Amino acid sequence: MYKGSDVSGKKVVVYNEGEQIARVKDLIFDHQSNQVIGLLVDEGGWFGETQVISVEAVKAIGPDSVIITEKDAIVAAEKSPQIQSVLEQETVLKNTKIMTMSGHDLGTFLDIYFDDQTWDVLGYEVSGGLFADIYSGRSFVPAPFALQIGKDYAFVEDEVVDRMKETTGGLESVIEATSEKLQAMAEATGDKVESTKVVAGETLHTAQQTTEENLHAITEPAGEKLQQARQ
Repeated sequence: MYKGSDVSGKKVVVYNEGEQIARVKDLIFDHQSNQVIGLLVDEGGWFGETQVISVEAVKAIGPDSVIITEKDAIVAAEKSPQIQSVLEQETVLKNTKIMTMSGHDLGTFLDIYFDDQTWDVLGYEVSGGLFADIYSGRSFVPAPFALQIGKDYAFVEDEVVDRMKETTGGLESVIEATSEKLQAMAEATGDKVESTKVVAGETLHTAQQTTEENLHAITEPAGEKLQQARQ
């Protein structure tokens, strides 16, 4: 999981050539699909074209660099209809206030969190608002399925408030809650394994007892017959 600010400014390196060819300027976020769909590497200018990289061409995001599959992965935005459509909307989230449909102020947008494997947007870092942390003044707003963005405000469904109540304290609480769930699953799995071991042990013990009893039942009459023959 990454923040948008973690990626902005990183070097773009081509995998098969090992050459640095650009730097990431910004993420391209489609709020309708709730996904990061590309990386902006050149905003263009009076005589230049806007240059972008589709997320499908990103091989990895590392601590210092973004690795792309090939140099030709950097293309003019107009060659990617989806990216071009998003750029033409000129949607700006920076400093936009996020509000629920019923009028709860959740804070001012600062950054975006996304999954670098699926490119799904997981949530937003905001300052101020209803759930602001007492120390940092920030909170984590879980991403809805879609975000309605206007000039000054972006609207989310009211159910987001319920999800924030469960994860008050920001992203660290989300990670902690996730870790607790994983630990509980691991413990439950461990209990099942232990139960299996106990059952298996009991079954083996029963089988051993049965075998011994059967062997005794066979050898005892044979011993008696042998004793009678000697007499």
